[in-house]
Amino acid sequence: MKKFVTILTGIILTLPSAYSQENVFYSYITHGSCFGSHDVEILIPFGEQFIYERYRYFQYYTLVEKDTLNVDEKILKGKIVTTSFEYIDQECSFCDPRINKIRNSALIHKIKETTDNTAKKKIGCDNKEFIDFNNELIELTCSDRFAEFSIKWEQKVNEKIEEIYYQKKERKKWIASNYDKIDSKYIAEFLKTFNRNITDKESFLEIVISNHEDLINEIDKQEYPSSIYGKLKSLPKTEKLLRATKILRKSSLRGKTYRKVKEHLIKNYTEVDRGYCPE
Repeated sequence: MKKFVTILTGIILTLPSAYSQENVFYSYITHGSCFGSHDVEILIPFGEQFIYERYRYFQYYTLVEKDTLNVDEKILKGKIVTTSFEYIDQECSFCDPRINKIRNSALIHKIKETTDNTAKKKIGCDNKEFIDFNNELIELTCSDRFAEFSIKWEQKVNEKIEEIYYQKKERKKWIASNYDKIDSKYIAEFLKTFNRNITDKESFLEIVISNHEDLINEIDKQEYPSSIYGKLKSLPKTEKLLRATKILRKSSLRGKTYRKVKEHLIKNYTEVDRGYCPE
């Protein structure tokens, strides 16, 4: 223990004014009640202080606590955290793969939560183009460089969301202005990228109004027509919903697909729009 305190003291006396590229200190705290769950406490030299980070692991790492700690003999004390050198029992370089994995994966998870929520609202949580883009392999480089990289990566992801969102908005405008061109071929292509978002739901209603017969037939051809029904929850309460529902009620079509689509449109009159997006 004495040697460990001596190492820490030596680092404190020679620290730069930013994150040190020298050693950092950490310890694991296991949770007996949950298999595989644990916390990791990390101390990063920062000038004459330490940055304290506590991460919790359960399926993925999450940053649950962060503080800047001042050193008073063997005590490390910040605004919310007080700890002691004796509880931190392991040492490694700042760019050690273990530290990178913990800090970087927690940051990536936090960013993905934010961007996924944005995607859910604008383009749907089931948008394959975005999912594939967002799941690109991200190299977990040294933590100090990764923090800067992650900002650029988040901007890139948000730009992709805006690109897909713009395409969907333009498609809706085109459909609304070209009812006579909405044939079975166009509808088949539309259904491939029909996602759970308001813009696509508005486009769906436009297609019902323009060519409901081919729409029903193309849905019926789907391997899983029920996947389309699930996207008809929380339709926008607009005049287009009223028109589309009236058209289906008056239609001479019959069959399960026709009945299911019509039922979902009628049901939307009484449902509250919850932004439904199942896993």
